Amino acid sequence: MRETGRALVVPRSLGTPFVAEWNSRLAEVEREAERLRAEVTAAIHEGRAAELLPLTGQTAGMVGEVLPAAEIVNGLVAQAEAALRSAIGLLTG
Repeated sequence: MRETGRALVVPRSLGTPFVAEWNSRLAEVEREAERLRAEVTAAIHEGRAAELLPLTGQTAGMVGEVLPAAEIVNGLVAQAEAALRSAIGLLTG
């Protein structure tokens, strides 16, 4: 959470106990902003930021399904093979 004047900016993140707790205590966030900032900053420096606030950004909303890695890789390979066959067809006419 970042303070900009009097407004608080809440970053998009995955749910964690930290996020759930502070989402349920929004009225207290402004008063506790400095302590929360220090807690998140310490977690970042300790390499455990994802435990508190795993940031996702806008693209997380675009995820339509979660697939096994093997299925993703196989799909990429199949698409690459099809693209190469198409390119070869264009070259050999």
